[in-house]
Amino acid sequence: MLARIEAAEGGGATAPDRRQTTWQTPSPSSEQSSASASAIPTPPPASGSVAAPAPIGGAGVGGLVAAKERRKAAASRTVLSVASLCARPGLSTAATLLEKRASAKVSLLSKLDSTAVFDCGTRMPQLIRSTASMNEVPWYDAVHFDPDDGQPGQCVGEVRALVRMDGQDVALVRDWEPVDTVPGCPMAARDCQRLNWSMGDDDLEAAVRCVPVASIRRLSVMLPDFKDLQARHGVDSEPPGLHTAVHEHRAMRYFFEWFVPVGLVCVLLLALIIDVLIFYTTCA
Repeated sequence: MLARIEAAEGGGATAPDRRQTTWQTPSPSSEQSSASASAIPTPPPASGSVAAPAPIGGAGVGGLVAAKERRKAAASRTVLSVASLCARPGLSTAATLLEKRASAKVSLLSKLDSTAVFDCGTRMPQLIRSTASMNEVPWYDAVHFDPDDGQPGQCVGEVRALVRMDGQDVALVRDWEPVDTVPGCPMAARDCQRLNWSMGDDDLEAAVRCVPVASIRRLSVMLPDFKDLQARHGVDSEPPGLHTAVHEHRAMRYFFEWFVPVGLVCVLLLALIIDVLIFYTTCA
């Protein structure tokens, strides 16, 4: 202790005494035993415990995709009675067409994959939609289909329901029929056929037929006759909706085009704009 005090008075310092320790350098045999212990695989977890999730890859990804497709298919299908189907606008004859009792259950599809066949023989996949609410708006595709009476030619109609029953898919199609064109009409000059709804025997709603999905050729392009609609109801009028009075559906006219190129769409829009400008100029 005196030596330490003297060193401190002289400006120096001494290191403290070394303390005893119990640590010892491990022997080579102990290092080998610890290494071998770490190489032993971890036993599987006991029953009841949660195992770590396996990495996703290969068949796991395919399984997830398949599950997603199954969920999408289930979301696009609704099981309901034939009586409920008959209560929908324009489908009062569904039970007769499907040859089912009102209490029978059928699957109603909102969309269905199909293969379009064009006149040139080209085939391509298409999606047929038929739903009362697609983003809160009705969506009923127009289609081109082969008639079931064996007559030559093809028909055009609007798919009001896609029904899956007895192992097959059928479409309830609302019929259009040809009417006379208006002289000087630019649509008629481009071979666009003018149509109206084919009314049923009671003349209270458009005629509906049951068409096998296999008989549907492709989607069709339908354009309302806005000039005729404007002449009857004014510029701001819209085509009749699902719940519009039957006389409005009976008076409505449409144009059917086999194939509408972009250039023709531009011509139609330009013609519509010119008609609107002429109408406002005349009113002024």
